[in-house]
Amino acid sequence: IIYTKDFLCKNCSYAKNIITTSHTLYGALVDKEPVCDGYSKAFNYLLSKVGINTLFVTSSAMSHAWSMVELNGNYYHVDVTWDDDDGGVGRTRYMHFIVSDSGMSDSGRQHYSWVVPGNVTATNTRYDREFWYGNENYLIYKDYLWYYVVGTTKVNSLMFNCADLRV
Repeated sequence: IIYTKDFLCKNCSYAKNIITTSHTLYGALVDKEPVCDGYSKAFNYLLSKVGINTLFVTSSAMSHAWSMVELNGNYYHVDVTWDDDDGGVGRTRYMHFIVSDSGMSDSGRQHYSWVVPGNVTATNTRYDREFWYGNENYLIYKDYLWYYVVGTTKVNSLMFNCADLRV
């Protein structure tokens, strides 16, 4: 899940000139300039190829789309678009990564009025206030460990079990 999100964030930029393909899988994987639904379609497609269940989430009120992923029997929200840090080449945030319904709608994440196929809910709050909560927090994977980074300061510790995120 984390590799797929990072791949899209590092290789795509939000489309400045929106065309038809910006809303598609093609727009994300070939043109590398999707909008929110293109990011989500690519994310869901790639994860489906490795057997991870995903859902396409929409909010007409926000005019926005993102994904939900099934992880260890629970569903969580992942908004690749809002975590793509186009201001920093190759950087990605984790503020909208593996979040419950209540976490997604809190004042920091500001998502609302969404529709999920089958009315699936994300009730597990286990990761809502984990280390990635915040705008300038990043993860780096090196030498089989995940490092949490704030600005340019590296915290040298494993923050979670990689198996938890199916990586």
